[in-house]
Amino acid sequence: MLNIRPVSDLRNKYPEIEDIVLKSGEPVFLTKNGYGSMVVMSLEQYSALTDGIELALDEADRAAEVLPLFEEKLQEAADYIAFHLRNPIAAENFIDAVEAAVYERLKAPEAFEPYRSKKDRKHVYYAIPVKNYLVFYVVIGNVMEVRTLVYSRRNLSDII
Repeated sequence: MLNIRPVSDLRNKYPEIEDIVLKSGEPVFLTKNGYGSMVVMSLEQYSALTDGIELALDEADRAAEVLPLFEEKLQEAADYIAFHLRNPIAAENFIDAVEAAVYERLKAPEAFEPYRSKKDRKHVYYAIPVKNYLVFYVVIGNVMEVRTLVYSRRNLSDII
């Protein structure tokens, strides 16, 4: 049930309002001249409301950009699985697994060990293992740029 009080209670009955907010875990709605004016809530309530929003904003700040080479390599791998190995369901599952891994990594793309390339690179490369493949990406500003997909049993030093 909503707890609605006149704003004057904030001044005159502060301990009572504080007790309601802290013990019940519910906010108190304050009115002024019969209209909603403000809401009083605990820090825990406020954090619960805003933490999810802040996390969503952080995720929105970080975007993934997929390069055409990656899309081409992903399609080649899926086609190989679907047609050469004659397993279209596995191909679909592979694409889903790659997308899920990229999305999961997007939460903290630089929190992982960089891939140690033998070549000088303008940007640090990172790898995401997905089944028998590696997804390679770089982070440029707030963008995780997904660059390529490589079969993990290939000689990676020739490619990356």
